[in-house]
Amino acid sequence: MLKTMAEESAKGAEGVERDLVDRARSGDRRAFERLVSEHLPRVWRVVWRIVRHHDDAEDLVQDVFLAAWQGLGGFRGECAFTTWLHRIAVTRALNHVDRSAEKLRRASRSISTTIVLIPKPTVSPSEMTLRLNFLAALSNL
Repeated sequence: MLKTMAEESAKGAEGVERDLVDRARSGDRRAFERLVSEHLPRVWRVVWRIVRHHDDAEDLVQDVFLAAWQGLGGFRGECAFTTWLHRIAVTRALNHVDRSAEKLRRASRSISTTIVLIPKPTVSPSEMTLRLNFLAALSNL
């Protein structure tokens, strides 16, 4: 009997959430604010576990809810709203980490290849042209 009451309670919560999603889809900001307040702690934890930076997590959580608001029309309801929101949060956080890692890779990349292409001040323009033509010819081999 307790299981039945728990199942009914879960079905009731799903119905309330589905109603909030439907209302938010039709432009009801209060319904969306309620969805945000209910899901904010979970979204925060997911994002924080991935980025591990307070300011970045705050920005990303805002981005997640903005994306959810803008994408509500595309939410088909094939999964729970929580699942859909979780996927947005994970994707945004991982994209952020990838961009940060790429910035770090670019910042730490060796500049030796760039130095080879920088001419010494004593090189004449004609000699530089000759060198560039030589490098171009080598790259075409």
